[in-house]
Amino acid sequence: MAVLLAALALAPPAFAQPPDEAAQSAARTLGLAALTLYDQGDYPRALEKFEQAYLVYKAPTLGLGAARCLVKLGKLVAASERYSEVARTELDPSATIAFRQAKEDAEREGAELAAKVPKLTLRVEGAKPEEISVTLDGRPIDASSLGSPLPVDPGAHKAEVRRGAAKATGEATLAEGEGKTIVLVLPVEKPATAPSANGPAPSPNAAGDQGFPRRTIAWIAIGAGAAGLIAGGVMTGLTAGKKSYLDGEGGCNDGRCPPGTEADVDAYNALRIGSTIGFVVGAASGALGVTLLLTAPSVDKKTANTKNQSAAQGGAWAGVTLSPSAISVRGAF
Repeated sequence: MAVLLAALALAPPAFAQPPDEAAQSAARTLGLAALTLYDQGDYPRALEKFEQAYLVYKAPTLGLGAARCLVKLGKLVAASERYSEVARTELDPSATIAFRQAKEDAEREGAELAAKVPKLTLRVEGAKPEEISVTLDGRPIDASSLGSPLPVDPGAHKAEVRRGAAKATGEATLAEGEGKTIVLVLPVEKPATAPSANGPAPSPNAAGDQGFPRRTIAWIAIGAGAAGLIAGGVMTGLTAGKKSYLDGEGGCNDGRCPPGTEADVDAYNALRIGSTIGFVVGAASGALGVTLLLTAPSVDKKTANTKNQSAAQGGAWAGVTLSPSAISVRGAF
């Protein structure tokens, strides 16, 4: 390493388009600092310096130094890629022996490292590739790579597959040169089941069973409608009586009433509103009841008798409650 970097300090540009002198000088300074840190065992900082230098001056010696730091840090995949990049460097015919040696060393060390890089295979069961998303250590993995060995660094790894809300995870720890497989199993989606053609036949009273509750509701609505109309009529009579009183003994004239008649005026207004509500509710309930009665499926006599007995035992009823200010309709069946 020291020999290579010393050669860098003396080497003339060896590329078709060499960097300027300032860039080469900066790379040389960073490279020498990286070498010192490497010799001290400070591989993270040495890698940082090598990478900075290699960024401005693609010298094989600097790339080789970065690859060796990556190996020391256990980042074998990145180291393998850097070795390959250095090995592919195109040198000028006038390149120094040091540069050529660095390229040869990168080829040799990269080949040796390839056998040490762990391989992890991911398999997914229970889903099609186009239905899922897969991650390895939090990074997306293309579904096309499933089933093929993936180069990974030594250590623990976690894989995850998702299909909508469903997911499956798996973990594996690999040593240098080891190969393992993680199988991710998703629950199989159950297809929607269509009704069986050989299923049980519908009950002969099914239509009647559906029609009877509708008829019950219809008669309750008709009863409530009649009660509403009656209540509206009663309140109309009370309203007329109250109006006659206000116009006579109350002393009201042209809609103006003297002091002391406020309570009677309020009662008159409440009765007038109540009568209107009674007529509206009565008409609407009656119309609803008639509509339900006309559209309900027919019910045979036997079913009707049974249902009528059940309704009687259960206490089906409907009723209307009147007050000076409101009308309410209640019922049960």
